[in-house]
Order: sequence, then C-alpha cells, then structure tokens
Amino acid sequence: MFIFHEGLPGSGKSYEAMVRRIILALKKGRKVYAYMYGLDHDKIAQVAELEVERVRELLVQLSDDDLKKLSEVVAKDSLLVLDEMQNHWPAETRNMPQWLIKFVAEHRQLGLDIIGMGQLLQGKGGVNALWVNRCDQKIVFEKLNVFGSSKKYRWTAYKGVHDGRRIKFVKVNSGTETYDAKFFGTYQSYQEGAENTDTYKDKRTNFLFSRTARLILVGAAAISIGVYYAWGVFGKGGKLEKSLLKQPVTTTTTSTVTIPASGVQATPGQVQPMPQAAPPTASRQGTSEALADDYVMVMTEKFRPRLAGYGGARRLSFAVIEWYDEAYRLKERLQARQLEEFGWAVVPSMYGDHVMLVKGHTRIAVTSWPMEPFGRASDKQIEESAGGERAIRAHQDDKGGRSVVDLPPSLQESGLML
Repeated sequence: MFIFHEGLPGSGKSYEAMVRRIILALKKGRKVYAYMYGLDHDKIAQVAELEVERVRELLVQLSDDDLKKLSEVVAKDSLLVLDEMQNHWPAETRNMPQWLIKFVAEHRQLGLDIIGMGQLLQGKGGVNALWVNRCDQKIVFEKLNVFGSSKKYRWTAYKGVHDGRRIKFVKVNSGTETYDAKFFGTYQSYQEGAENTDTYKDKRTNFLFSRTARLILVGAAAISIGVYYAWGVFGKGGKLEKSLLKQPVTTTTTSTVTIPASGVQATPGQVQPMPQAAPPTASRQGTSEALADDYVMVMTEKFRPRLAGYGGARRLSFAVIEWYDEAYRLKERLQARQLEEFGWAVVPSMYGDHVMLVKGHTRIAVTSWPMEPFGRASDKQIEESAGGERAIRAHQDDKGGRSVVDLPPSLQESGLML
C-alpha cells in the first residue's frame, strides 16, 4: 500500500511518519528503509523501548544513490519511507525507468508498504503520476500557527478512488494532534549548521490578532451580558412587590393580674401565678399561616388578580396573571411557569374563559374581568344628569315606583306592577 503525507514544511508530516509508521514497525520487528534526514538510532531505541543494536539492525537509512536502485536495496515485506518525493520523481518527468515502473506497480506483491512525503502530491510541482495513480490514501497536514499554536497540527485523511481515467481523493476523516516532546530528536528537521530553528511568527497572519477575532470576542461578551440581564428581568419576577414578603413583625406584651380566691389583690412583692397557655388551634391555622407567607396569596389578598392572556395548543403553553389595585394600577405580572415555581398550578377551565390557581386545598378563580376606563359613567348616571323626564324615570326605577303607563304593553295587559 502506498500512503502519502502531504503538507508544507513543519506541518507534521515527518513527525507522524516517525511516531505512527517507523517506530510502530520497529516494535513489530519489521524491516524499515527510510530516506529521512538525520535519523538518530539511539534516540529511536530509547522512545521505542528497544535495544540500540536491534534498532540498527531493523532501521536502514537510505542515501540518494540508494533511490536509484530501490528494487535492489529494499527487501521484501519491509516498510519503505521516502521524504521529499517531488524532488526525485517530479510530475514533469516524462520518461521513468522501466525498473521503477515495475517496482511501483508490483510493490504490493513484494509485501511492501510505502510511506511517501512531500509538499504536494498532484499537479505541477507535485509527484509523478506513476506514484499518484498507485496512492491508496493521502493525509494532508496543516500547521496551526495561524491560531497561535505551534504545539499542535491538523490532519485530514483522503481515500484514493480511480474513476477509470485518473485518481480522485475523497475526504474520510480529520482531527488534531499534539506534538509529544519525547519524540523530538529522533530525526532532524534541519541540516547541520542551521541555527534558525524557531518558527517565524507574524501577527498579521495570526487569527487571534485579526479584526475578525476581536469582533467575535466583543460579540460573545455582549451576548453573555445581554443573556445575563435578560434572565434578571424576565426570569426573576416578583421584584415589584418584594417588600410584601417581609412584613414587619409586631410583638404585643400583655400583663395579666390574677385576683386570688380570697378576693384580695396580691401585692407587688407576692409571686403572681403564671397564666395558662392557650390550647393549640386546629391544623388549618398552620395552613393559613403558611399561605400568609406565600407571595401569591399576599398579592391576592392585597390586590385583585386578572387573567391578562391565555392560549396555546397545550394546557399551560401560555398564561399571564396580573394584579391591580383599586385605581387599576398594575402591581405585579406573573407567567404560568413563574407561578409553578411558587408552587401554584394553573388549571384552565373547560371552556377556556378563566383559570384556577390551585395550591393544596386552596383554589383562586381568575377571570378576565373588564377594566372600566377612568371617568366613564353608567347609563343610569347619564340619565340622572340629563334632567327632565329621563331623570324622573331613572329615579322611579331606582325606587321601584314607575307607573303602569310607562310599562311595556305586555306587562300592562297582564296587570303586573313593579
């Protein structure tokens, strides 16, 4: 099988080839031929937990001359690792040697697995089609330094599918890996003499320093603050009349003077008998005291509840109860879910014209009673203020003294009198 690691320099291609390919093969006792720069057999033996002599026996580092005769150098049933393949078998090369064509085409018959590496597999600047058309899997590696992290890399796996004319790669999986420092030094990413081994950093290419990242952070903070205040306003009702829950407690002290049976009042120096404690009341008194401390009961006793809204497909999908004082001023508004948190169940009537607030044995009927506008007079008040005959009739209606002549004909014939 031929698997290709694709990615820019320092993206994790060689690291994964060492950790997931070479070391695992050595642990299984498999022969490995690797064209990679600066293999350190001692370090590899240490991380692989193998003897150095065993690693030197199994791991063979190839040279440039060995690449020209792979069919003669590489033994059967081994693992072959080839780095920078685009330099040795570029896509622009037309005539490939016959021995290489045969070697690549029949590598699976020899029991070989080949791990190729390069900056590009297909296209101009990539690897020759001789290799591309035999690629079973391609794994693309990417640096994460754009997000300010040089300790991680991203990989994306593709499966090679031949459509009859050329090879196509279909994405199958992806993930993120973290570099393990214990594998550093098993190979060299830089040639001897190179001192600049740090990853060059430019804030202009770092996403965390971009304007988009700042906008995202500001937006996230604004949303968090908005959700916090919205919860404080809509999710925590009852603050308008919260003082009702903390009624002042008044303590009354009563002095009782007991007259002895002799009829003579005791002097201040004498000991007065203690008054007997009153017998406990019925259990219903405890229930009344508990309801007295209930916020909904306090509001209902002080103000008049009104059904402001109700609807929805489900029973309690929507219901709003409001409390008004005598001047029709709104004092509190609670939804069904808030009432349930107070321990009250909101039960709609059969016809949906009112609801019942139920808690234990206590039931409160709440209707959508009409709210008369300020200054509106009744019909009788209008007639009385009009004067004349209409005022007299209104006064007679009020006293029950209207004459038969003013009654409807049906009542005059029957002889009924008001």
